[in-house]
Amino acid sequence: MNAVLRAPMSLSISELATLVQGTVLGAPKAASLDRLLTVVAIDSRACSPGSLFISLVGERVDGHDFLSAAQANGAVAALVQREDAVGSEAPPESTGLIRVLVADVQQALLKLAKAWLSRLPTMRIGLTGSNGKTTVKNLTSSILSQVGPCFATHGNLNNEIGLPLSALSVREGDRFAVLEMGAGQPGDIETLADVVRPQIALVNNAMAAHLERLGSIAGVAQEKAAVYRKLSADGIAVVNLDDPNAALFQTSAQARGAAMIGFSLHAIPEAIQNWSGRHCFASNIYSAERCEFTLHCEVGECQIKLALLGEHNIRNALAAAAIAIAAGAQLHHIQAGLESVRAEPGRLRAIKQPAGWTLLDDSYNANPGSLMAGIDALCGLPGEPWLVLGNMAELGADELALHAELGRYAAKKGVRQLWCVGEKAAHASVAARDLGMSSHHFEEQASLIAALSAALRPEVNLLVKGSRSSRTENIIAAVCDSATQTMGVH
Repeated sequence: MNAVLRAPMSLSISELATLVQGTVLGAPKAASLDRLLTVVAIDSRACSPGSLFISLVGERVDGHDFLSAAQANGAVAALVQREDAVGSEAPPESTGLIRVLVADVQQALLKLAKAWLSRLPTMRIGLTGSNGKTTVKNLTSSILSQVGPCFATHGNLNNEIGLPLSALSVREGDRFAVLEMGAGQPGDIETLADVVRPQIALVNNAMAAHLERLGSIAGVAQEKAAVYRKLSADGIAVVNLDDPNAALFQTSAQARGAAMIGFSLHAIPEAIQNWSGRHCFASNIYSAERCEFTLHCEVGECQIKLALLGEHNIRNALAAAAIAIAAGAQLHHIQAGLESVRAEPGRLRAIKQPAGWTLLDDSYNANPGSLMAGIDALCGLPGEPWLVLGNMAELGADELALHAELGRYAAKKGVRQLWCVGEKAAHASVAARDLGMSSHHFEEQASLIAALSAALRPEVNLLVKGSRSSRTENIIAAVCDSATQTMGVH
């Protein structure tokens, strides 16, 4: 289990038992039930004095086996779903660890997070989407931090474990909480949005991702739209008017009775020609080696200079601006917040190499939509565009055809060389080669790294992309090390 997954909070053990409808095992002294829990952890190694240990049951690890270790590291209470679980040593009650029995620890964690958020005066903002969630989260929190204390999901802790831990990290003094939600299967967003009960909600886009479980892009859109269906009674829906599923998002928000604010790269949105509501849009767009545009919105207009690459990040900035307006931000907050954000590692981050070529590290993850956005950004830069592509995962029955389609897309956009590794990515290589592109395929990374390192030269812009399972970050580490060694830099 990941020791990073822990959340600070302040709640008594007796309050905990009430909120999760749990039963306190044994007969602890009444005074001990008044002890404050100050940290929630799912890893016994992350426990510290005052911790609540969440005994999650996973495929390979059962948290109940670590009760004694959690107690040794300072845990004073544990959520359990097995009454007989005592850890690997002495019975926990004999050493002071109080166990709260629930039917399902995972569900209790969700219930606890929902209850915790409902007690706070914080404005809750929930966002999801196939691509750009983390960037929009970062942009939004940067803007709202100009207005007041703002909590935002750390990293990508956006699933059924990370989201509740993020929610439990929100403090009473936080004016805003920007909470990211990810979906891998049907029902995920409804479950997570039920925890957040957002007052402002966004589906950033719906694209080909997690198709093995969600079936189709229409299925992805339906899944994502659940965040609108869980809006609070006075909620505001932020709608991407450029997304082909904008009408579905609008209908989902209207069914909840939510107010709406849209965003688009265009003054007249392409997806909904008759949109008459609140609307943020861009003009004077420049998205080559930098992104600049004029922001138009109800609180005014201004020039924005983003330290991010790609036209898709202009749309992400518009999404963040729309959310911020819904939350009460003014134009100077929006401008300062947007312009202060920098690209995160693995998310289309440009890094100039000593040997004279530039790495575009977009290795964090990949699906067809994000790959196309990356290719667009790559081909807009001065220099020679090269692409390294690993396998893209969870694309369902059409995965090979989708890889081939992306190979053709790269060729048509002007990518000069394509370097592929993996069985699925081979189909991209063949499709690109059929259109005349210089294309190379390798069955394993070591061969690709050796050939690529020898071929790299000044003025090349190298985009590296692949799903998490393809571990393309290893290619980056190797070719950058090689370039550094070649230049004699230590």
